[in-house]
Amino acid sequence: MLNKMYSAIALLLIATPCWADLPLTIEDLLTEKQEFRLELGLNYANSDRNNVNTRFDLVQTGTSNFVLLPVDVSNQRQNSDILALTLGARYGITAKTELYSRLTATADDVRTQNGNETDSNSSQQLNDLVLGVNHQFSADNDTPALLGFAEISLAENTATDKSDFVHGKTGQIGFTIYRSIDPVVLALTAGYRYAASRDVNGQSVNPGDLLFINPSLGFAINNEVTVTGGVQFKFRGKDKVDGNGVGIRTSQTDLDFGVGYAASEKLTLNFSIRADISSDNGAQAGFNVLYKFGE
Repeated sequence: MLNKMYSAIALLLIATPCWADLPLTIEDLLTEKQEFRLELGLNYANSDRNNVNTRFDLVQTGTSNFVLLPVDVSNQRQNSDILALTLGARYGITAKTELYSRLTATADDVRTQNGNETDSNSSQQLNDLVLGVNHQFSADNDTPALLGFAEISLAENTATDKSDFVHGKTGQIGFTIYRSIDPVVLALTAGYRYAASRDVNGQSVNPGDLLFINPSLGFAINNEVTVTGGVQFKFRGKDKVDGNGVGIRTSQTDLDFGVGYAASEKLTLNFSIRADISSDNGAQAGFNVLYKFGE
């Protein structure tokens, strides 16, 4: 019963393919050695912006999961809907270390307005394939628990309406620290995402790096249902094209809310919503399902 409650708390507080269902018990922090877990995530994002001058947009599919989405540069108003589908897998290497991977595909519909003229474009494409590792450095005992993660994009699509993949150009490192004070869990996730220069349509494009910080709190209503809330701060450098900066450095503050349901010891469901409260970058909503194989 307690495992189900803690699974729901951690799914919401650390809602990523790498930490998606972490029950806050020492024995089950990571996927057990030589066992698999599969995850399916569906995320919807909406934004309404003017004077678009960045070469890549960020779609967030979890607390520390981001997809670089190529966009057309314009000085027009743009309203967009983006749907991201993520399939993830995790494998336990040791009792404290696991390997994970995820594949993300997106579909988008972008409407633009320039004076009295309007246009609409839709596209569907594979976006990236990521490989990463999670490790538990310490448990939640005399000191808060500490978990770290590192990942690299094996392949990324840099094209707006076709396939043009680059390899090994984006990496990310970060950590999650938490303290369980039954029935409350306090957590902090932070990370740094580095993006190297890549060739896009004959130009050298360097997407801005990203720093993110996400403090949050979870409360277990009962042994199956948990609600969470938090704030996320994102700081992103400006994109560069052929060595010249495009746009400006940006900062963004998001407000997060989630509901988790531990349907069984093997199946965990999570719904989350994230709203930009500092600018006009819109909102995101996500649904996540994680299933554990084995005993």
